[in-house]
Amino acid sequence: PGADKVLTSDASGNATWAAVAASVDNTPSFRASGGFTNAVSGTWYTMQLSSESWDTDDAFDTGTYRFTVPVGKGGKYVISYMVGANMSSAGQRTIGRVDTNGSDNDASMCSGSPGASSQRVKAVLTMILELAAGDYIELKGQQNRGIDYSFRSGETWMTGYKLIGIDDA
Repeated sequence: PGADKVLTSDASGNATWAAVAASVDNTPSFRASGGFTNAVSGTWYTMQLSSESWDTDDAFDTGTYRFTVPVGKGGKYVISYMVGANMSSAGQRTIGRVDTNGSDNDASMCSGSPGASSQRVKAVLTMILELAAGDYIELKGQQNRGIDYSFRSGETWMTGYKLIGIDDA
């Protein structure tokens, strides 16, 4: 039937193919990963997400580590992240958060703590953010291991996509 058709049913329950009325993709969409080397304990850092898996609208900047909402693409976005580091003992934390336009948002913060010594600890969170054209988001991380320590580049990432079918108001 083609990519411009969807399977539906009529009032009698008969399956029919119908034309798609509008674009139904969740773009912009991106996934970027990276880390941060030698992070001082107790200090917030912008994660250096310098590697992209995809970026449908060229809206993620691997130089500034920011996703900026393109013109005409404001709305609700599903944003997920993971910040990972090795912790040496119970009670230490890895914390992640997403900042919007340079300001932190408590609703976007998550922390992880090991139950024993020498464990990888990850802070993982998914949220929905209302973003307007020109808004930007950054992934921040903090660790409190007590020494300078690196966030793991293979376990630190952020991904996002625009929700479709939701009123942008």
